[in-house]
Amino acid sequence: MAEDKALFLLKFGKKENLELLQKGNVYMKNLKYFIDLESENQKKGMGDVTEGSLVMNDVKWTIMHPETNEVLFVSEAKRSTLRYDEVLHKPVFCSMALGLDDLEPIEEEIEGRVNTKIVFTEQQRNEMVDEFGEYVLVIPATLFIRNITSTLDGENLEYATGKVEYGDYSVNHQYRFVEFETGDPKILFHKDSSLAYQKEFRVVILNRDIEDALTINIGDMTEYSTIVKSEDLLTGKFGVQLQLK
Repeated sequence: MAEDKALFLLKFGKKENLELLQKGNVYMKNLKYFIDLESENQKKGMGDVTEGSLVMNDVKWTIMHPETNEVLFVSEAKRSTLRYDEVLHKPVFCSMALGLDDLEPIEEEIEGRVNTKIVFTEQQRNEMVDEFGEYVLVIPATLFIRNITSTLDGENLEYATGKVEYGDYSVNHQYRFVEFETGDPKILFHKDSSLAYQKEFRVVILNRDIEDALTINIGDMTEYSTIVKSEDLLTGKFGVQLQLK
């Protein structure tokens, strides 16, 4: 198993909302919601004004007449962003992904099993409860992904899933320009490195637009998921037993 493969997905929130999700009701907001949220809260975190955008630094803009190529206006900017309007209304489901690199063995291997503890950084412990909620739903990643992708396939919905990639937005990277120009869905899976502590995994529906929210039922997950207090999970009161092959 690759170290970057998600073992569990964590969804933080209010207990009553997580109980609905545990029953299979996946609640998705559009991307515009998360863009507006930073402006409303005046804090980057759950909200992010750069969602789905191409961030450029030290840009010189030249505006030219479309017929004569006459230069009409020249401007310079320390930072500029471009975004296609159509991404604003794409439904998004966000969660936190845990992999092998988040586990630390706490005893020697016994009969092919090893007990581990989940390790969170100080920033994760400080931020996740304040930003996302007092409780957390823990779901095996493979089962959740199987259920949601089969449901979306059955409804003829196109989608993209995966971990968010975090990069330094103070640097202009060519691949981001290419993704923006070609309309690659990967543009929806980039965030600034300042948010890397979130370790986000997301699902985005590509061929349906929503004005506010969308709920899709993917089947009851109660049998293989659990809801615990965020503080208990983040402070190491729960562990994971791995069965080694």
